[in-house]
Amino acid sequence: MSALGADPKKLRQSTLASKGEGKRVAAARNSLDVTVFRPSVIFGLNDYSTAFLPACCARLPFFPLGFGHARFQPVWAAGVAVILLSVPGRSFNVGQAYDLVDPRFIPCANWLITPKELTGSKATIIPLGEGLAYLQAGLMWLHRNQ
Repeated sequence: MSALGADPKKLRQSTLASKGEGKRVAAARNSLDVTVFRPSVIFGLNDYSTAFLPACCARLPFFPLGFGHARFQPVWAAGVAVILLSVPGRSFNVGQAYDLVDPRFIPCANWLITPKELTGSKATIIPLGEGLAYLQAGLMWLHRNQ
């Protein structure tokens, strides 16, 4: 399992860089039968996007959002699981790489619309500049890893 856009040479984020390095090492091993999966953002029940974001929107009068203009293709966790379970033993998949993404591109700001609707929140979404967006990402990472 790699990640969409994982490349150890181009990324500053250690998780994506390490996934890119893992993909490179696996590909270099000719004796391994490898199939690479590169999912986009994976979401599921009670995760950051379905639990944490709605809780924030319900409690706050505003929600600061970094990179709200960025577009991504989130993928449902159960869909990824179905794909992973269908691959073992299929020789035609060996040596292949698959991007696991939703076919639609969603602006990051739109990702908050559903949590706002679910909670009945009137929170205003406030776009952040790049520096503050990285600060927000770091704080959210710390929160998730407590």
